Parts: sequence; C-alpha cells; structure tokens
Amino acid sequence: MRGTARRTVVVNGDQSVDAPERLSAALRSLPTGGELVLDLTAAADLQAVVLAQLVSHLRARCDPLSVRILGLRQHDHRLLRYLGLDLDPAGCAVMDPRTGGARTSG
Repeated sequence: MRGTARRTVVVNGDQSVDAPERLSAALRSLPTGGELVLDLTAAADLQAVVLAQLVSHLRARCDPLSVRILGLRQHDHRLLRYLGLDLDPAGCAVMDPRTGGARTSG
C-alpha cells in the first residue's frame, strides 16, 4: 500500500523572501491528495506579504491537499485566519477548492 506523498519546505530567516516560490515549486510537484509540510520554525519575522503569498499559492491549487505549518507565532496564526486559512492547534488544515477554501483537519 502506498503512503501519502509528502513534500516539506523549510524556510530559514534568510530564505523567507524566496519562500513563496519554493512553496509554489513544491505544490507543483505534489500529487493529488498529497501533504505539504511548511516548516517556519527557523524563519525570523515573516513579513505579512510573504504569508499572503503563501496562502495565495495554496489557494491556486485545483485539488484537495493537506497542509501542516510548523513554527507559527500567535500573530502569524491570526494573520492566516484573516487571510482565510484557519489552522487547528497542530497547525493543520485541508485545502479543498471544491468547498471554497480551508477547513481544519480535525
């Protein structure tokens, strides 16, 4: 039995500007039903525009996808919720364009 395909994108403080492009590349290579893990643990002060671009890239995906974002600060959670990506306490959501956005996985 095959497992779910998973792609992990790690964003360090000096790479946060490139994060949306790297995320886009990871999403393009992720098959339908896959899981994306975005690790922001080492990212220093992500700019709001970077988080907005990340959400935009996630929403551009045309099929369901499981997302887990690690290392978010409380401010980042609030901003993502404002942008329409509501994560559960573990940082997980399911992006499903058929239902118009994200829902928590739990």
